[in-house]
Amino acid sequence: MANQEKEKRGPGRPKGYAKTGGRRKGVPNKDRAATLAAIISDSDPVGFLQKVCRGLLVECRNPDSDDPKAAILTRPTLEQRINAATILSKKVLPDSKAVELGGPDGSDLTINVNTHPYCKGEAE
Repeated sequence: MANQEKEKRGPGRPKGYAKTGGRRKGVPNKDRAATLAAIISDSDPVGFLQKVCRGLLVECRNPDSDDPKAAILTRPTLEQRINAATILSKKVLPDSKAVELGGPDGSDLTINVNTHPYCKGEAE
């Protein structure tokens, strides 16, 4: 009987079997979705950054008061406005990438302006 013992295997499915169960691909995380919805509905971060960009009065904590809810209206500094504009532009504009131009077979790119039909006779 000792020679006929089954080979012991580790936990989990045997090799060669397809994976079953678990979360389906593309299903969003419910906790994250609820957190994002709460942030957007309660604070409007994009609207706040737009106010800062425009230099409008924004509400901030009063440093002279011990009450954490005490607020004053103040205008953002130029540096704060630039930072807000940078953050907003990164959300709206795609990242720019460097592109190298070249001619066929990697040679230098040559542009001959004189061959353009609108430039005939002007180069002389």
